[in-house]
Amino acid sequence: MPYLLKPDAKIAVIGAGPAGSFFSYFALKKAKEKKINTLRVKIFDYKKFAQSGPKACNLCAGVIQSNFSQKLLEIGLELPQEVIQRKVSGYIFHTSRGDLELPGSSNIYPIITVYRGNGPLFFSHMGNISFDDALLNLAKSEGAEALQALVIGLEKPALDKLPRITYKIKEKIFEEEFDLIAGAFGLNTKMLGKIEGLNFGFRSPKMRRAFQTELHLGKEFIKNLKGEIHIFALGIKGISFAAFIPKEEHCTLTLIGNKDLNLNDLQNFLRHPKIIDFLPKGWKIPEYFCSCQPWIAVSPALKPFFDRLVIIGDANCNRYYKNGIESAYYTALFAAETVLGFGIDRVSLEKYFYTACKKELIIDNYFGKVFFILNSLIAKVPFITRAHLTLGKGNNKVSKIERRILWGIFTGAEKYRDLFFESLNPLLILNLLFYSALYLLKDLKNFIFKGK
Repeated sequence: MPYLLKPDAKIAVIGAGPAGSFFSYFALKKAKEKKINTLRVKIFDYKKFAQSGPKACNLCAGVIQSNFSQKLLEIGLELPQEVIQRKVSGYIFHTSRGDLELPGSSNIYPIITVYRGNGPLFFSHMGNISFDDALLNLAKSEGAEALQALVIGLEKPALDKLPRITYKIKEKIFEEEFDLIAGAFGLNTKMLGKIEGLNFGFRSPKMRRAFQTELHLGKEFIKNLKGEIHIFALGIKGISFAAFIPKEEHCTLTLIGNKDLNLNDLQNFLRHPKIIDFLPKGWKIPEYFCSCQPWIAVSPALKPFFDRLVIIGDANCNRYYKNGIESAYYTALFAAETVLGFGIDRVSLEKYFYTACKKELIIDNYFGKVFFILNSLIAKVPFITRAHLTLGKGNNKVSKIERRILWGIFTGAEKYRDLFFESLNPLLILNLLFYSALYLLKDLKNFIFKGK
């Protein structure tokens, strides 16, 4: 028999980022739909998202795709204009052998860029531009209570006993029992170890360090980018791809690699001739700049649920290399639907919550991994890179398929599995083989005659 949440239940949400705010909002909304007005939700987070710099930031590039912009409006979140940094008109894909423009769709809901906290360090703006703060306010408007508190301990949950969490506000320690605990604490936290220490089978996702920095390039340079996000796949050792994401005065530069990345990787990337040509003439990285090395998940967590406990957001699973905010939305939605509709016991959570996560994200990520492995290999082989660029610049049906696949991979706007099966189009494969062979022969010819 499923164990149902009581109408006057108390829910603790550990983490006030998107996963925690979405879950709190959905849980309270669904409770009211069931005529339950006594459900209480407390959100715990030591961060204040209205602060600048890494202390308030959730270490994310902050790109919201058009289909997700629509979802936010549907749930009642209309972002204040000051929160929206840029509306994105399209992507430009840069390789060592040339570039390819990927214009945005005509969707009435734009791709937008935001700051997760209140902007980077050394940024003299006024007011509140934090996306996470706006999202938290949405949860609070539905009735959630938010505490600036650090959770320092929790008991192993059980159906016959309410789990107790221990938290600290300033220097005071508090203990409190809850009917359900929702873990929305992300990857860059010690909470992962605490949850593993409860010994119910949870194992953290496999992780890798990305490198992210805010480069102050000035309003004029940003304006000249015309609202485009620039993706670089240059075959640099250790770096799978990089993205320049325009904000107001800064570009968020995100480096994703096949290893843990650090400051040396950033410096190597900025020394590449293509990057020197891209940046403002004479630009040098300043002595002080805002940067971080966030963990990104490269696998899902193992068993992110137990009796009276559900793990959501990045600490559970997310879209491979993409759309952390949207992944938080889905895991939060699935969790709220399960605990309000089916039960808070481990059987119900596995049957409804975890099955939905697997269907929407986890299985799809296997196809995503294939694409990004292939992308890294292609970037290192010039004649294959040129074949893809040539095909992508055409005007025929096959070229449109090539551009759609690239758009879907780098924006995360399409399911990876759909793109994978589309990539098996026989005409697409034949065209790529033809152009690859053509450029290989040209390279061999040049090599032979150069040798002579």
